[in-house]
Amino acid sequence: MKAARDQRGKTTIMWKAKTFPPMRLVLLALLALGAYGQRAHTQQDVPIDAFVGVWQGSGIASGESGYVLDETVRDLDVTIRKTGEGFTIDWVTVLRKGAEGSREVERKETSISFQPAGRPGLYRPAEAGDLFDAEGLTWARLAKQTLSLYRLVLDDGGALDLSRYDRTLLGGGMKLEFTRQQDGKLIRSVTGRLVKAAN
Repeated sequence: MKAARDQRGKTTIMWKAKTFPPMRLVLLALLALGAYGQRAHTQQDVPIDAFVGVWQGSGIASGESGYVLDETVRDLDVTIRKTGEGFTIDWVTVLRKGAEGSREVERKETSISFQPAGRPGLYRPAEAGDLFDAEGLTWARLAKQTLSLYRLVLDDGGALDLSRYDRTLLGGGMKLEFTRQQDGKLIRSVTGRLVKAAN
């Protein structure tokens, strides 16, 4: 604060605002954003234990052009349990094909055990796979609230066939997003919701 008198004897009070150099303001903003981002990241990360349990729900399948397939409805059952430092995931998919009242039912079951791969958030199968086998290569990744499972195989013509299952925790439920690509071309996708039926 600084006081001054003009020629008529009137006193004027002048305030000098404190300013920060532009570079210092940038640094302060970056520090604040960094601290916030670190807190948000920490809050979103969940351990594999959060996925353990029995999950049940349903999903809708669609083809590459977006039209609804005959096997529209899929019943989904997923069980995840801890095994040592890793986990085992079992899932059952029930496909319902055809028109209402005359649908064919097809049941598919899969079970895979994973162990830590030595890198944060990555898991390798307990039994090594082979790209030329029917089971192909599988691996899993845990990032934030999503557990992703990948399966890569070669079809009879040598084209790469990649399936990806993203299971994301949302509140008290789980969201499933499945995609299947052949040589990078999307041929099948499924979206579904599951709820936890048992621990």
